[in-house]
Amino acid sequence: MARDQHCRFYELKVAAAWARIMAGSNRQQTALDLVGPVSALFDQEIDLPALAFARALAEIPGLSTCDGNGPASCTCH
Repeated sequence: MARDQHCRFYELKVAAAWARIMAGSNRQQTALDLVGPVSALFDQEIDLPALAFARALAEIPGLSTCDGNGPASCTCH
C-alpha cells in the first residue's frame, strides 16, 4: 500500500520490519533482498534507523545487494 501511494518512508519502515524478522530467523540474504531496493531510494546522508539496519545488512560478508533490477539469480524478483 505504501509503495502504491509513493510513501517511501513507510515502505522503508515496513520493509525493515519484515527484514528484521527474516534476519532474526537466520535469513539475512532474504532480509537484504527485501530492504535493499527500498533503502536504495534514499540518500546516504539521511539518518534513519531503518536505513542504518539496511546498511548493516549490506555489510555482512557473503551477502549480495540487489537493486530490484539485478541478475536473474537475485532472489528479490
